[in-house]
This record gives sequence, structure tokens and C-alpha cells, in this order.
Amino acid sequence: MLGDRWNRSVIPRWRNSTIVASTLEAGPSRFTPEVVPRPNLLPLLDERLSEWNAHPTIGGAADLLAYDQFPELRPHLQKIAKYVLSSDQPLPIPLKEAAQRALEIPSLDSSDLVGPNSRRIEEIHTLRHRLALNPRNAVAYVDLARWYAALGRNEQALRLLNISKALEPNSRFVIRAIARFHIHANDPERALAVVNHAVALKEDPWLMASSVAISNLLGKSGRIAKYARTLVSSDTFHPSQVPELASALATLEMFSGSQKKARKLFNIALVQPNDNSVAQALWAADHLKTTIEVQDKWLDDPLSAEARYYRAFFGGNLEAALMASKEWFADEPFSSRPMTSASFICGLLENYEAMERCCRVGLVADPLNVGLRNNLAFSLSSQWRLEEAVEILRDLLQEEKDALSGHTLANLGQLMYREGFVEEGEMLYRKALDRLKVQGLSTSQALAMAYMAREALLANAENSEKLVAEAKGLAKEFPSTGVDVVLRSVTASPTNLEVPSKKILRDQKWRYDKERNLLLIEESRPFKE
Repeated sequence: MLGDRWNRSVIPRWRNSTIVASTLEAGPSRFTPEVVPRPNLLPLLDERLSEWNAHPTIGGAADLLAYDQFPELRPHLQKIAKYVLSSDQPLPIPLKEAAQRALEIPSLDSSDLVGPNSRRIEEIHTLRHRLALNPRNAVAYVDLARWYAALGRNEQALRLLNISKALEPNSRFVIRAIARFHIHANDPERALAVVNHAVALKEDPWLMASSVAISNLLGKSGRIAKYARTLVSSDTFHPSQVPELASALATLEMFSGSQKKARKLFNIALVQPNDNSVAQALWAADHLKTTIEVQDKWLDDPLSAEARYYRAFFGGNLEAALMASKEWFADEPFSSRPMTSASFICGLLENYEAMERCCRVGLVADPLNVGLRNNLAFSLSSQWRLEEAVEILRDLLQEEKDALSGHTLANLGQLMYREGFVEEGEMLYRKALDRLKVQGLSTSQALAMAYMAREALLANAENSEKLVAEAKGLAKEFPSTGVDVVLRSVTASPTNLEVPSKKILRDQKWRYDKERNLLLIEESRPFKE
């Protein structure tokens, strides 16, 4: 099961253009001592409200309710929200929820992830209508591409992004969105090329931040990093314009072993941070095994769902982390990480049906994601739906071939334990432990050991107590929230590990052929021959 740790880079966010226009990213880059470039949205909102009051429409209300992302503006949106909720027209779910937030009416349970595709299709319909009225709106093409990416329709998304680039080749918003799309499409080299070819690269701290961050992702130092360090250390840019650039440089220093320089750069990033730099700082603090003084206002930002996830998860508050991961998914519906995180937490909470739902939702946008598919296999095995788990693992075996991931090997071990092949199960878990150790994934190694102990107890293996002791030893060496939760479940609630009394009889038998790296499935026959 995956979701405990990953390497993070300050890659650009890809958000709705209305939201981006209200963030620090939309401000001027150069330092102006007399004027702090802090967005003031109220005058713009008042102007648009006056226009809407003269000609109220549902479409206009939908545009204005995009400002509900900012709690301080919600009191100004209450008239519009009441207008929307009193309408007899069929309304998109996101519009209803925005109106409810403006009026502080509780909306659907945040755990409800039913029908995410219908929501995305509604957004697509609205944007296509807007483009029909103004086919040269580059920003609308980017917004539309984002929703196609959330549906896993990357070819359509790329075509739309190419149109936006042709219309606005030098737009910071367009360039960063295209770069983020290519990262989503597993082509970070192309993402880096898009940013590095930008005309304004050396003049724009947000583009430089993207260049450094994507270089970090690729394990490169980046051609712009040295130049960027000089700018961050000077007064060239206002502090509100460098949080991502300073965070990206801090991450570069962190991975090169210069922890003192990293901390200094993170402090620069946090003078006037955005949500991306706060999330990076919280992730880095855990990675560096150090503390960080977090200001409440950073986490109160409605765009800081990812940061709230890290704060809650690293603090051991799984319910709050689960809530934050779903808010994070709402913010980045094309990204696999929010649902990877949510599925992982559901697994720790032993809610395997919810874990399965989270995996399936995440796989809509990223159907080939190995982590989500492995988490899905784990959730199915944990529900004793072994045939379905086999189908997923067989595909992963064929794709990974001779380079099986520790995650896949551990899931194969769970499958064998549950089928009653205890020796084969332990052998596969041991292979997983070796692979994770080689990869330097120590917390994942401890987690796999904890789950092996759990499966051994479940199978009544003779060495189960010995494996529990081994898991506790590894947990002390490589502590993590996930490992602690699993071991508490194993040692404190052994009744949770009972095998269901009514298991569905299987029509198939399987075995793992380690020589050929295959799951071999044999069909049963009506008569024994």
C-alpha cells in the first residue's frame, strides 16, 4: 500500500484561471518599495456585482461564485447565493456547493466521491459554451484542458493547450499550465523545455521557480539555478513573488546535503508564502526530521489543502488528513497524489471499500498510475476479492517485467498469504523488503514488514509472533505514522484479523512463477480428472 512518503517538488499548480487571478502569482514581479503587490479583490468584485445586479443571470452568478474560494469575500456573495439556490433551473453540483458555502450551509458529506465525472462534464459544457462566444480566449482553453485532463482525456487536453499557447505564447499562466500538464502526462523533460524556452524566463520568478522545480524532479541542477540564487538573495523581487522560487532552490540544496542553506532559503520563501511553498516547507520539515513554526493563517488559506494534509498526517490525525486529501483532490482533480493519499489513509483506517472508491476515482484521470493500481489491488485483497486483485497484479507484473517494484511484490505477498501459501507469501514480502531497501525507501520497508506480520497472524503462520517482533524492531528504526497505525491494529485488536466466515468460492487457482515472473491462473473443471 502506497502513500506514506514521496519526494515533492514545487511544480506549478494548475488551477481555474479565476482563482489564479486572485493569488500572489498574478501580481507584478519586480520589487516596488512604495507599493506591496498584494491583490485586493473587493473593488473588482464590487464592480462585477454592480453589473450582475443590473442583469442577474445564473451564468453570471456562477462566474461570481468562483470568489467563494476566499472566505473574506463570502459575505458579499450571499445575495447571489440565494438567487442560485432559489432557481428552478437544473444546476451543476459545483454551483450549488459554492452557493451553500457562501451562505455557510453544510453541503454533501466530504467523503462522498460519487459521480465526479458528471461534475467535470458540467464544467466542460460551461467552458465550451464560453469559447463558442469568444474562440480567442486563451485562458478558457487552459481551463477547459484542465477538465479534460481530469477525465483522463490527455490528447484533447494537449490540443487545447497548444491552441492557448498559439494565442498567448508569453503568458505565465499558459506556460505554467502547459508545464504542469506534461508532468501529469509523465513527460517532465518536455515540461522543462516549455518553461526554459519562455522569453521571460530570466525576468519572471514564477517561471524560474518552475524551471528549478522541474529540474529537481529530473535530478538535474538546472541551468537557471545559479542565476536564480543571486536574484532571491537581492531585492530584485518583492518577497510575495519568490515563495516558489526560494522553495525550489531550498529543495535543491536539501537534496545536495546543504541543510543550512536549505533552511535559510525556506525562511525566505515563508516571508510571504503561497500554498505551494507552505506545502513544500511542511514536507521538507518531515524529510529533514526537524520542526517548523507554522502560522495558522498559512493553513487557513482555502488553497492550502495539501499543506493541511501534511500537517494532519504527520501529526497522526488521520481523519483530518483524509478530509484534507479530498479537499486537495477538489483543487487538483487531474492529480493522482490526492487520491493516492486518501486511499492510503482509508487503508490505515481499515475502510477498504472507501479505499477502493478513492483508487477508482483517482484512476479516472491517471488510469495507468502504478501506485493507485497497487492500492486498488491491496483494497480488493483486503476485502477477500482475490480474483479481482489477481487481474490487476497480473497486468502490473507484465508491465514491470524484471524490475518489479517493492509495492507490487508486497501485494503479491499479501495475495499468497490470503490464498494460504504462507511460505510463498513470506518469500515475496522478503523480496519486497530487499527492493525497498535498495531504493532507500526505509519507511515503506517498515510498512511492508508491518503488513507481513499482519498477514502472518491472519494466516495463523507458525512464525507470526516472530514477524511481529521483527516489525516492531524495524518500526523503531524507521518510524512513521503509517507503521505505527498498522502495528497498533495488529497488536491491540487481534479480533480485527479474523478471516471472514463466508468466503466466496473461487473458480480459479493461481500461483506465482518466479522464474518467468508470471501469475499463472488455472481454470477449474466441472469434473476432477
